[in-house]
Amino acid sequence: MMYFSSSAVRRTWHVACLIAGLAPYAAVHAALTLETAEQLALQADPAVLAGQARAQALDEQAVADGQLPDQKLFLSLRNVPLDDFSMKREGMSQAVAGIRQSFPRGRSLFYKQKRTQWLSSAESALVQNTVKTIQRDVREAFLELYYQEQADAIAAKTRGLF
Repeated sequence: MMYFSSSAVRRTWHVACLIAGLAPYAAVHAALTLETAEQLALQADPAVLAGQARAQALDEQAVADGQLPDQKLFLSLRNVPLDDFSMKREGMSQAVAGIRQSFPRGRSLFYKQKRTQWLSSAESALVQNTVKTIQRDVREAFLELYYQEQADAIAAKTRGLF
């Protein structure tokens, strides 16, 4: 594991943390490991959290898309006289109650469910791509910081030669 302690490197790290949005961590003068930096960057990124939430929502929507539509309950009164609303006065008066269920054609529910599952898979892939991009950026910043620390150490060693 690499640890950084020199003051020039610490200042560089503070600037990098501020740019990366890790301002609360930049204030702490503790050694920062690569794994910790990656975790902090992933926790601070709202795109990862939002993408995970969208993927989960699409997973749940896929289950709903594969189900039949909800039944509909209907109640109605037909041919009721409007002057006294008596159901017994007219022989054609009716009270109707029922449940209506629609059945989509063919395999449309199956295909709708598969479509939503594929959208969920695509969203999960986008989240993984975002995670890998963040990890790459943090690792590049870490390597740049390591390079600057080594350059500072070499310059300090050779300062007496010039």
